[in-house]
Amino acid sequence: MTTRHRGQRPTTLFSLVSALAALPELPPVERARVAPDLIEAAKGVLSGVRGSAMQEAVDGGMTVVALAAELGINRSKVNDALAAHRAASVADGPVKAFGVRPESGIDGCSP
Repeated sequence: MTTRHRGQRPTTLFSLVSALAALPELPPVERARVAPDLIEAAKGVLSGVRGSAMQEAVDGGMTVVALAAELGINRSKVNDALAAHRAASVADGPVKAFGVRPESGIDGCSP
């Protein structure tokens, strides 16, 4: 992480975890400087993980209504997450978009 330039955010779950693990090694001011970028990266990465998990549930036979009830959210939130997941998957591919490849786990690591 010490070689990471400001603005180069982790884009996969694995790279986010690696960046977070490197935080204690940084001087205090540098930790404070990179924290906002990591917060935003975490939001994006975890949103992708959530969308991917929702898509996997629906692909496995769960209805949108049942998924929404299970998550305690309304159907439109599920549909929005699924649409965002599909759009990102088409644009970047599932591994680049979310760092998750269902057949091989996170970033190609075995589950």
